[in-house]
Amino acid sequence: MIDELNSIFMEVKDAEPEFENIPDGEYLAIVTKAEYKLSKAEKPMVQFTFKITEGDYKDKYHNKFMMLSGKDEASLRANLSRYGTELKKYGLQVTSIQESFDSLKSTISKEVKITVKTSDSGYTNTSVEVL
Repeated sequence: MIDELNSIFMEVKDAEPEFENIPDGEYLAIVTKAEYKLSKAEKPMVQFTFKITEGDYKDKYHNKFMMLSGKDEASLRANLSRYGTELKKYGLQVTSIQESFDSLKSTISKEVKITVKTSDSGYTNTSVEVL
């Protein structure tokens, strides 16, 4: 049994996960993960993961990435302002960026309505309303 598991594991362990984007629209969901991390380009960001709870896409996941960097000071300030606004939606009032990262775990299991909208350039915007 272990040999069979190991054989399959060795075949799939490095495969890219198959991820299907959900179409534009509104979805009821819960937050399953919220964490500070680095992007593939080694830039600071926060990732929220939502699990759809109803409808045709029930049990599918959707990610929202919030970049905490920018190409210049103006874009950095804009990104940090968006992040601060997002925290307020969850009722989080923090006094430092580190405290915000530590507080992200309190968003887990929150019920939300997410609205997914893809721009003409292919960028996916996800707005969140905490229920």
